[in-house]
Amino acid sequence: MRELSLSRRRMILLGAGLAGGALLQACGGAPSPTAAPAKPTEAPKPAAAAATAAPAPTSAPATAAAATKPAAAATQPAAGATQPAAAAASPAPAVIPTYTRAAGRTTQLKYWSQLQPDTQRWKDNLVVINSFMEKNPDIYVTTEHPAFADFDTKLVTAARAGTPPDMSEVSDSFPQLAKGGYLLQLDPFVQDVKLDLKDYYAGKLATCYVDQKLWALPITADCRALFYNVKLLKDAGVEKPPANWDELVDVAKKVTKNGVYGWGVQGGNQGFMECEQFAAFFIQNDGQIISDDQKKAMTDQPEWITGATFWQELTTKHKVTQPSAATDDQNAMYALFAQGKVAMFPSGPWGRPNVIDANKNLKFGDDFNVSVLPYPKDKHPGTCQGGWLQSVWSASKVQDAAKKLLAHYHTPENIAQEAASSMPTRTSSTKFKPFSDPWYDPYWQTMPFARAPIPTMAAGAEIGTALYKLLQSMLLGQQTAEQAGKAFAQDVNTRILPKYAAADVGSGCGCLTV
Repeated sequence: MRELSLSRRRMILLGAGLAGGALLQACGGAPSPTAAPAKPTEAPKPAAAAATAAPAPTSAPATAAAATKPAAAATQPAAGATQPAAAAASPAPAVIPTYTRAAGRTTQLKYWSQLQPDTQRWKDNLVVINSFMEKNPDIYVTTEHPAFADFDTKLVTAARAGTPPDMSEVSDSFPQLAKGGYLLQLDPFVQDVKLDLKDYYAGKLATCYVDQKLWALPITADCRALFYNVKLLKDAGVEKPPANWDELVDVAKKVTKNGVYGWGVQGGNQGFMECEQFAAFFIQNDGQIISDDQKKAMTDQPEWITGATFWQELTTKHKVTQPSAATDDQNAMYALFAQGKVAMFPSGPWGRPNVIDANKNLKFGDDFNVSVLPYPKDKHPGTCQGGWLQSVWSASKVQDAAKKLLAHYHTPENIAQEAASSMPTRTSSTKFKPFSDPWYDPYWQTMPFARAPIPTMAAGAEIGTALYKLLQSMLLGQQTAEQAGKAFAQDVNTRILPKYAAADVGSGCGCLTV
């Protein structure tokens, strides 16, 4: 194996106040980092085995009664993981593991997740893991949950020490882990289990490839839609949300008055500025930050400059954004929107509960709603896309068991179950609850066109950091989008890309992930 170098990793600070832990990362959100990594998880044994051995620690707090008697929801596969949409649970119930190393469970499978045990996202996943263990009585799964801020570093450290998990989510170091031979190449696996890769959203699946080979599978994806205040638009004489760029400017101008602003910008956080806010406008216009072959920056090209100019001029020319746009984070945006101070802003499905948390008097559908984010008349929808990937490690001594778990995770119904608090990666999973709800329709219209603003590549983290500085300067009117794009391309092409090409180290895009 190639010597693994620890990547220069951009950390995306999401803010401790994100309601409900709904957002984790960009380009893909993650739960707020914990003070220390959680210990490996081992669940209480079924009641039949409890008399012979004390239960092991659970991945979530449990009462004394729960420690000796498994929760009812955890003794069987969850309805959402095995039944059609009409019977699926939404969201998944809180569960605890129900199987451990009882008699017959001779194979231990170690799984690492960046999701913290007390989050709903992990509880959604736990339903899938429990149903896997019920179907495979010889296998027991233990889990470890490094804090989000430490997750990638701990993966790299474990890889270098020769002690990685058997299967895990993967993060910024994914490209170098794949190139170094630390991960299992999955093309043969896909053929063996007859996994339909065409059912995955193409933009997200593309991030799983390194050197034209498949090294991971995506378990969550995301995109953005337009959140709009129904009353503010009606008071301005607007009966429907804007559908294209021209309409967006027109509606935003009509709404901007008396301390209310038409368009909200969350410029105070790198991940949200790049992915949540800016990326849609060049993606919709077929622009790129980096070329497909990852050899040059593309921000000096007309497609990127046109999209970037439109985004910049919402603030500098049309003046429809709030005065605090450069410093507001996502929490501030939820509050401004919930208070009726901002009429429109982009967000993923996680924005809905966060807006309601900020003003519990609001009703979705009556007071605010979502639609496809406006795009150019002659183009197509499109936004940033984030999410997390899963890989099997080549050093695993139980690869067959790990591949079984991977296959179990990636059925349409189980992808819907584990992603119940975010968004699924397979089109067929949208037929299951909660994703069969019509309010998700703007997201499904957008998802086929969504993609990561910066591809999975060695220099991704440093490019992202430089991009944030560029966007701040544009937002403050210090340079035009054309000036910024050309200077940025020259910097990336002459300084950043050659350095990483020579060192062959780095990280992924470091975008926001859900």
